[in-house]
Amino acid sequence: KTADDQRTLNTTMAYLKTALLPLSQNLLILALETQNSQIRDFAQTTKLLSSVVTASDTIGGNKKEGRFLVLFLNDKELRPGGGFIGSYGIVTLGHYSVQNIEIHDVYDADGQLKEHVDPPDAVRTYLQNPHWFLRDSNFSADFKENAGRAEWFLERELGAPPFDGIIGITTTTIENIIGAYGSVTLADTGDIITKENFYEKTQAKAQDNFFPGSRQKQTTLSSLSQALMLQLDSVSKEALATVTRRMLREKQMVVYMKDPSIQSILEEYHWAGRIVKTDGDYLYPIEANVGVNKVNSFTKRSTNYEVRIVNSKPVKHIYTTQFDNTYNGSMPENNIYKNYFQLYIPKTALVETVLVDGGRVSYQVWPQNDLIAPTVYVEVPPQSSKKITVIYTTPPLVTSSPSSTYHLSVQKQVGSENSPFVFSISLPKGSSLLSKDFDAEIQGVTLKHQTTLSEDRAFEMTFTSQ
Repeated sequence: KTADDQRTLNTTMAYLKTALLPLSQNLLILALETQNSQIRDFAQTTKLLSSVVTASDTIGGNKKEGRFLVLFLNDKELRPGGGFIGSYGIVTLGHYSVQNIEIHDVYDADGQLKEHVDPPDAVRTYLQNPHWFLRDSNFSADFKENAGRAEWFLERELGAPPFDGIIGITTTTIENIIGAYGSVTLADTGDIITKENFYEKTQAKAQDNFFPGSRQKQTTLSSLSQALMLQLDSVSKEALATVTRRMLREKQMVVYMKDPSIQSILEEYHWAGRIVKTDGDYLYPIEANVGVNKVNSFTKRSTNYEVRIVNSKPVKHIYTTQFDNTYNGSMPENNIYKNYFQLYIPKTALVETVLVDGGRVSYQVWPQNDLIAPTVYVEVPPQSSKKITVIYTTPPLVTSSPSSTYHLSVQKQVGSENSPFVFSISLPKGSSLLSKDFDAEIQGVTLKHQTTLSEDRAFEMTFTSQ
């Protein structure tokens, strides 16, 4: 930017900081008076923009140059933190502008780790790796923990100084950003990259004479990032903003910022990949592909969650997920979905059993922060399905008060696909439904709701006790 460009931009940002919040508040008042949902949605969007602009000096490096770590998460090889970390980038921002972008292959950094780091049990047992590296570091369901661990590894591997923020971006996010452009031409090779061919071309170059430390994938991602910046003026800003917001909402992109005021905004909008604290019912299914393959491209899942509430008795929960491995290629032996599966549930839960295809199997229950996680390992060969069922109870919900409230929070795993989710709840006999905040098919005292786990979901209802 020229000096005049910078002055104009500074003036614009200063104006937006003072104008957007009052506009949002006035729109919200108007929405309440008119009961107009479009005005309400625009008020919420304007509030979001006000929050972003307020934080822009820190994010955009206007007060001081900002350094951000970008973790490229391959969700085709799903991990608890979004996907295998094949590459990472370091982005430097200053004066609301990108000053520099560096893309690196993860093996370059991991090859320089001089000390032994004990890995999590899943890495040691199923990946059969006695050591821990950056590439496998995101085995937590909470992105803040993964972000801190990635920064810790880079400090020990490369002596990297602390970052102002860490961003996780899945392959799906990159594909959708390219889709907003339509296509992107790489200057050095002339390759035309589209949403549809990005992954295929990247994988082909990465596997061409691959060895740990080879730079084909790094070079391709560097060329792509440069092309995206150079062709930014030609893309619809509305389309790009819409895609970015959708990827954040669908948890294909997650952000952790060191600035607590910015982090609180990210957590408010569920863009930080954090475990949500709740006193009610809670579900957070987590998968880890430990098969060293990209079979998540071919894996579909669907979930049913049933809750049965009976007066003065423990609440029964039946959680069932079916995994379908649709791979039909020439190497079935290399495309088994080896799934280290965890289900985060309230710490008050008492697990009765875990079933795979209706048969009892051995499982472990791990404490996880203020939750517990029944955990099981399953293998799903190509052209087959496996069904995991977790049955457990929680303390009685119905009290002596005239009414009871049930609240459920369901979190979507970072990098997971948007999969069908069916929730059904049976209320005590003789009870009456007073309110609910979700659509449902009602049969007697049973409510059934069908949705898609495309983002974090929350359900609440109040009913009379018998």
